[in-house]
Amino acid sequence: MSEASELADLLPHAGRMLLLRGVLEHDGVATACEARPTPESWLADGTGGVPAWLALEYMAQCVAAHESLVGREAGARAGGGLLVGADALELRVERIPCDRTLRVSTRRVKGRAGIGVVQHTCRVEDDSGATLATGTLTVALGAGARRSAP
Repeated sequence: MSEASELADLLPHAGRMLLLRGVLEHDGVATACEARPTPESWLADGTGGVPAWLALEYMAQCVAAHESLVGREAGARAGGGLLVGADALELRVERIPCDRTLRVSTRRVKGRAGIGVVQHTCRVEDDSGATLATGTLTVALGAGARRSAP
C-alpha cells in the first residue's frame, strides 16, 4: 500500500528510528504494516537479532501510522501522539531474528479521533505466521490530530 517514503509523511520518525517499511492494509479500524530488522537496524545485537522488547516500538509506530491515516481521511492535520501505556504486553521470544519480514497489526478498540485518547490491540508476527508479541497500547493523540485542516 505505501512505502517507507510515504511513512515519513505519517510518522515523526526518521532515519534508523523509522522501523516500519510500509503499510500493507488499512481501514478505519485496523492497519497492518511491514517491518524487517536487519543487522544494520537500530539495536541489532551483533548476533543476528534485535531485542524482543523492540516489538513495542513496532506496535507504537503501527498505531501512529493508523491514526495518521484515519486523521488524513478525516481532513485533520497530523498532530502526533504519546504512548501512555502498554497493557497485557506479551513477548513470546527473547529476540527477533534479523532478515525476517514482520507483520505488525493494530486494531483500535476504544476511543476515536477527536477524543484525545485511543486504545489499540496489537500483534507482531514473523513471516511464518508465528506470533512474536501482543499487547494493548494506549495513546494520547496530539492536539493537531483533533482539529480540522484550515
